[in-house]
Amino acid sequence: MENNQPTIQIRKMQTGEEKIVLRIMRRAFPLFMHLFFSKAMVKSAEQVLVADVEGNLKAGIVMKTFALPGGGKGGLVEWIFTDPSGRGLGLGARLMNASMAWFDQAGCDQIFAIIEGFNTNSSNLFARRGFSILSFQEQIKRFGFPGFFRVWWQTFHVIDLGHFLWGKPAQSGADSPGMQMVSALLLNMIIALLAGVRNWGIDAGWATLLALPLWLLILLGIRNGLMKLSGSLLGLKLRYRLWETGFVISFLMMLLGGVIIPIPGSYYPEEDEWHYHQRKPQLGKTALVGSLSAVLISYLLYLLVRFLEPAGLPGYFLSTGLGAAFAFSVIDTLLPIFPVVSYNGQRLWDWNRWVWGIVAILVITQGVMLFAGV
Repeated sequence: MENNQPTIQIRKMQTGEEKIVLRIMRRAFPLFMHLFFSKAMVKSAEQVLVADVEGNLKAGIVMKTFALPGGGKGGLVEWIFTDPSGRGLGLGARLMNASMAWFDQAGCDQIFAIIEGFNTNSSNLFARRGFSILSFQEQIKRFGFPGFFRVWWQTFHVIDLGHFLWGKPAQSGADSPGMQMVSALLLNMIIALLAGVRNWGIDAGWATLLALPLWLLILLGIRNGLMKLSGSLLGLKLRYRLWETGFVISFLMMLLGGVIIPIPGSYYPEEDEWHYHQRKPQLGKTALVGSLSAVLISYLLYLLVRFLEPAGLPGYFLSTGLGAAFAFSVIDTLLPIFPVVSYNGQRLWDWNRWVWGIVAILVITQGVMLFAGV
């Protein structure tokens, strides 16, 4: 019986192959991600392994090591990528196995990767090799304060949205999704309060300063609560996960520009290993419920402001809620693109683009009404 399997060799990248590896990376990742790639970056990497398929490079993995807080050595899978023409050959698994052997030879005590929460093509490669998501509580436990931030810096887990720190050894104990939810709500409220103080000063009064924090509590609380409920009704066992480094972005935007980006977190299947394409319909419907909550609240507030014309503090409170709900709808629904792919818009786009389009039209229509003063 004839063997049609190609000959595959996993080896170190050779001098002169940097351009080929860079070209594969650009084919494998979305256009915006190309900003992070350069020939110099590939050339200066501590270790790059490639998958050579009958003389043609089809995939690669970029790795490095660093000192851990408190002693020991950490390893990081910086990038793992496969050319579209090389998919289906098991190259990612072969590269991962080779990288684990390299980290072991390098004397690494812990190994890490940063993976977007819905990118199960990548996360499953790590889950099958003893990795798990490390909650913020686990990071504090392992690395201390401010040691965890040193790990963030070394792993580039500083200003990403919806990406998680995966680690091996896996998380040592259970964490609390409920505590993560409460923490997310409080952090969003605190940053919104600081934005008010920055923009208007403490003398603006607590009624003025607390309006936006309270609306974020309402909007995110309703959104996340409905997403959890809808997931349960659809038979999904979901758990909430905090986007810890998203608050770094929100804080910096508040500090530098006086604006914030809400960091809602999201719901994910409870298990570490799962398949996005299999859960896409249920996750899309769950995202639809979450997205519509903010859209409908913004329309309701628009009607109240437009026809009741409330004055004074009630008017300010409702107008603040209208602005917050509309802005959040834009971020959560209208933009299924990097760097906000972890928000609900990407789930809607992946599940049903007609549904995404209808919700997007609702958001755009309200934007036109608001800016036109209709």
